[in-house]
Amino acid sequence: MEIFQNFYKKNARLIFIVITITLIATAFFLWRRSNGEAQTASLQSRTATVEKGSIRPTLVTTGVIIAGNESNISPAVNGEVTSIEVSIGDTVTVGHILATIDSDDAKRELDIARSKLTSAKIRMDQLKSSNQASIDLAQNSLNSSLSSLQKAEAELAGTIAAYPTPSESEQLLIDTDEDAVVSASNKYQADLINLQSKQASFDFDVRTQQEQVHLAEHDVSDADDRLKSATITSPISGSVIAINASVGDQVGGINAQGQTGDGQSSSSSSFIQIVDLNDIQIKATIDQADIPKIAVGQGVGVNLDALPDKDFKGSISSIDPVANTNQNVTTYVAYISLDKTDPSIRLGMSADVKIDLGKKDDVLLVPNIAVRSSEDGKVVQKIIDGEPVDIKVITGLSDENNTEIVSGLLVGDEISLNVFSQQSPSSGGFGQRGGGCFGGGFRPPGGGGVRR
Repeated sequence: MEIFQNFYKKNARLIFIVITITLIATAFFLWRRSNGEAQTASLQSRTATVEKGSIRPTLVTTGVIIAGNESNISPAVNGEVTSIEVSIGDTVTVGHILATIDSDDAKRELDIARSKLTSAKIRMDQLKSSNQASIDLAQNSLNSSLSSLQKAEAELAGTIAAYPTPSESEQLLIDTDEDAVVSASNKYQADLINLQSKQASFDFDVRTQQEQVHLAEHDVSDADDRLKSATITSPISGSVIAINASVGDQVGGINAQGQTGDGQSSSSSSFIQIVDLNDIQIKATIDQADIPKIAVGQGVGVNLDALPDKDFKGSISSIDPVANTNQNVTTYVAYISLDKTDPSIRLGMSADVKIDLGKKDDVLLVPNIAVRSSEDGKVVQKIIDGEPVDIKVITGLSDENNTEIVSGLLVGDEISLNVFSQQSPSSGGFGQRGGGCFGGGFRPPGGGGVRR
């Protein structure tokens, strides 16, 4: 006994190490055998039966809450802000006065425009008066020429009638009257051309001056609008979410920095921003490959990260016709209108969107886990004589749980849910393929369940 005690004292540490290693090795061996048997049993039991059922696929994407009706108001005049009549968060209606701008410059512009319009109208009156006098003189000259021509023609007719068979001297009288007619006719033609020329010139001058009057009237109207714009009113009904200037600031085409409704600084060319919070939308991004699957009017389910306990429904209201490309990724923007709003919803909230792609009934379904890809397409492992055999299939729609089988399988076929083949536990455990990592949550349609 004393000898054993002395040996133990001398070799206690070595004995402890040997016992510890033995216990660890025994535990590892038992765990490997137990785990391998459990995995083997699990993999061997994971089969299901092909059944008919319904499938309702959805397209999942993300989006952000935006205002469907928004107005970014920029003053039409440059000037100093003399008053701001609203605060962030105020509710306004169409025509509500928001702010005023110093209107001295606008008033001067209106006075100048009105003065130019008055001058243009005076010039028009002078033009009409002077040109009309010249036209009247030309008309009187033409009337006199016409009277002389008519008189000469009458005298020629009388002379010819008096001498039906004129002698030489009588022919000289007729020739003289004919020359008088030609001279009177030439005078009449010259006076007619002169009158027509003056009339055309008058018409052109009047049209030209009338254009100047119209331009001056347009300038007056613009100046008047700018003066009215010095009093800024709301073009829509909604809530004020940003005011980007203060009293005393210069606005109008100048970027001003102010406060937004969330208390963060914003830089914008707009002076005041108003949105209709009763008309909110979701701006969602859709990959180009999924665009053919969606259309205006499709139903949408919405979950907001900020409101996880609430579910919302809506529909696609519009889809941008032009794509956005960023880092070689092409997407489109779809806008979604909610069926009902909620006062808790705020602009800028992120949203998870599920777009309903329709429903198909009475189709062959298998769990998604059963379908895998191969060089020849999609395959499912069908149990034939107790062994899994790859069967090529044509698939249709898919949802979160199941895949539609268009051809390749029949109702009642037994299939393997082990996407990969099984290796023996002695191979180390990492060579086994698939079954254990998926758990037992996949069930075929129709309540058939997963075979155990």
